[in-house]
Amino acid sequence: MAVDQTPPRYFWLWHLAALKVIEADFGPIPADVPPNAESSLRAQHAPAITATLWDNIPTAGKLPATA
Repeated sequence: MAVDQTPPRYFWLWHLAALKVIEADFGPIPADVPPNAESSLRAQHAPAITATLWDNIPTAGKLPATA
């Protein structure tokens, strides 16, 4: 069986979430793990983006004054 090399949808959003640029809900983790001979790529629903880095800037407070 040929392995599909197409990246899953929204792959780049996972990276942004890992870097804490966005907060997103990617849904539940699939319970079944495919065998090693089978691709682990699965269709997923669109993630729900709940916040971005820019949302947190106003709550961070002011920078301390420099001399």
